[in-house]
Amino acid sequence: EALLYTLGLTESQERLQAVTEAFQAGHVRLRDGGGGVPKILLPERQDILDQWLRVDAAWIEFQQQKQDMTADHVTKVEAALGGLVLSLRALVSLLAVPDVEDEDGFPWAAIIYSSLGGLFLCCCCCFIFRIKTSSKGQSEKKAVSDKV
Repeated sequence: EALLYTLGLTESQERLQAVTEAFQAGHVRLRDGGGGVPKILLPERQDILDQWLRVDAAWIEFQQQKQDMTADHVTKVEAALGGLVLSLRALVSLLAVPDVEDEDGFPWAAIIYSSLGGLFLCCCCCFIFRIKTSSKGQSEKKAVSDKV
């Protein structure tokens, strides 16, 4: 009971179940991505996946100890929770390291925007040329009809 009180989970079994399910959902989302969280990049961040697996093992151990919790096994549950917390701290420190981006990647964005700009410029030039030639053609027709 002291452990449950410390964790703030003494209110009800439903609250404990809700917290457990929320952690499980967040844990899986961290690996697979979703909800605004990107999935773990492999093979670039294998270190995060390895630590995620350690957290997963500690989570399973905590779940098993929590299932078997009796007054005699509170210290085992507390030890399992301590292991889970240590694994989570290590994972958080790995998540704080920024991902390395591929700097040698092909600059597609620059090429696409340059091409669109060039295409727009060509369209403007063609439009101006068309206006000039049509007005020049009309003035020549008018001059020919005045001579006749």
